[in-house]
Amino acid sequence: VRVASFDNLKQINAGTLSIGYAEAGPQNGPVVILLHGWPYDIYAFAEVMPLLAAAGYRVIAPYLRGYGTTRFLSADTPRNGQ
Repeated sequence: VRVASFDNLKQINAGTLSIGYAEAGPQNGPVVILLHGWPYDIYAFAEVMPLLAAAGYRVIAPYLRGYGTTRFLSADTPRNGQ
């Protein structure tokens, strides 16, 4: 079983967050976005990412808010849904 390496995580500023994400596959392939939920993180996709990439998909697995390298850009940003 091939397992994705998350050694080269990328970061992108998106609105109020700096989002960390793993990416695999060809840049011009159809995009698949893998979203985790509690209590999991992007490592839940370590086995499926290489399979999708080998099939020609561009696979993106972001750390959702509160996980991994994803951070709020401002200390003033509300942290809940109020």
